[in-house]
Amino acid sequence: MSAAAETGIAGPVLLVGAGALGSALLEGWRRTGALDFRELMIVEPNPGGVCSEALAGGARLNPPADELRRAKTVLVAVKPQQWRAAAVVLAHGLDEEAVVVSVMAGVPTEQLREHFEGRR
Repeated sequence: MSAAAETGIAGPVLLVGAGALGSALLEGWRRTGALDFRELMIVEPNPGGVCSEALAGGARLNPPADELRRAKTVLVAVKPQQWRAAAVVLAHGLDEEAVVVSVMAGVPTEQLREHFEGRR
């Protein structure tokens, strides 16, 4: 059983944004082993050092759109003022059953649901 399965995170996992918050998630997963990086896709235009470690562990950076459809869990960790642009790019390419989790402050769930086409 994968670490993701043990923690209840359905993989593959798509992390949208690897700035300060996304990098903190990556670092936590690296330290605890809570996520097998081979089950991780990262969408980030300016990847930093923690991304490099995840890539070395098997994560995929900015995968093609058809690969994004494989994500079962989508973590949105972009700045609140940037999430709509990310949603426009991603929403149509995600699996209908993908669970979208936001770690952004100040963005109402209803707005996320609307832009991510009603996904949970």
